[in-house]
Amino acid sequence: MNFPLSLHDAPPTDWPADWFERATACLWCNSDQGEPFVAGVRDWFFDCVPGEFSFAQCRECGSLLLENRPTAAHLAKAYRAYYTHSAEHAEAPGKGPIQQIGRGLAEGYARRRYGRSARIADAAFAGLFGLFPVRRAEIDAQHRHLPAGPSEVLDYGCGNGEFLVRAASLGHRTVGVDFDPAAVATARKRGLTVFEPSAEQAAEFSARFDLITAVHVVEHLPDPVGLLRDLRRWLKPGGRLFLEMPNAAAAGLGKYGKFWRGLEAPRHFSLPSEAGLRLALAQAGFGQVTFGQRAFARDFMDAASLAAANGAASPILDAALSGPEVLTCLAQTG
Repeated sequence: MNFPLSLHDAPPTDWPADWFERATACLWCNSDQGEPFVAGVRDWFFDCVPGEFSFAQCRECGSLLLENRPTAAHLAKAYRAYYTHSAEHAEAPGKGPIQQIGRGLAEGYARRRYGRSARIADAAFAGLFGLFPVRRAEIDAQHRHLPAGPSEVLDYGCGNGEFLVRAASLGHRTVGVDFDPAAVATARKRGLTVFEPSAEQAAEFSARFDLITAVHVVEHLPDPVGLLRDLRRWLKPGGRLFLEMPNAAAAGLGKYGKFWRGLEAPRHFSLPSEAGLRLALAQAGFGQVTFGQRAFARDFMDAASLAAANGAASPILDAALSGPEVLTCLAQTG
């Protein structure tokens, strides 16, 4: 069955049909071969868009594609209650003594690893973290593998700027970009340098950055490969790109089906498989690609998916799906 599919002739929503457009090919490998995968997906988490949506699966790379997506002219309406509008949306840290000790060790490790702290205590904390590789990998992912010491960092899709604040506190020079004017305004109120996308700004970014991060961004776009090509041009020779997004082969998707947190229709236009993401990065001109894992993502995704289901039956969509909830990767320029 070719894209576009025909699970619905028009999106069953109160929005007019001409506010949507149909997908015609996989956004990651450009194949036009797809098949129905999951239907009945709603905007469970932010309740911005009424109605039901469906995803198809690419037969070539296994990535998922939202069949009916909002057009550019109406997309902002799908973000009217999105979490990036608030100044803070992270969960409050644990206040118990064990949590406080763990947080102190992690902060010391980060200061040493990403800020070149000369404090003896921070060096000791960094050494202790070597005994806990899973926890260390999680801290590295949270800090998006910042370079060791001052560098130029761009966060594309920075939202309210939480990561920029963290990177700046470690001595890095930071810039943010976000499509959402409300998120940009929030970030600027925090004293951050943040822009909305523009051709003029993009021209100033050429070969400027040591690290570019795009976390839960590319799945929102109609042309992820085009963005990856831009990000490649904005990196210095030897620069790195850090990406994170929901995984099309996640175990949670197989377990929770239409209620899975990673689908988030209709803001997520597509979800890549690992194979699809590798193909897209190669098309964009990146070389070495290394995949990692967020060991603690599953707890959050499970809780959110269960809340969306709200006690409704959630038959197994595909028991063969067994991957991590999110894909994280580092890609290197040539």
